[in-house]
Amino acid sequence: DEILRKAFVDVVGIDRKIECVVDPSIDTTLAIKGDTRTSEAPSDQTLLSGAALLAQELGAKLIEK
Repeated sequence: DEILRKAFVDVVGIDRKIECVVDPSIDTTLAIKGDTRTSEAPSDQTLLSGAALLAQELGAKLIEK
């Protein structure tokens, strides 16, 4: 939640509370191999923040810079 909030602030410039809701019909005990991130280390090659994170997770697009 915090990573997504910071990315939103970076891109939009507005600090908002972001709540994540998990669909109760989805079995969250099953993890797909390689899908779960275990580290947020800066050395992580797949670490995303800001616009890249919003684009990947929410399909956001930068309209104007």
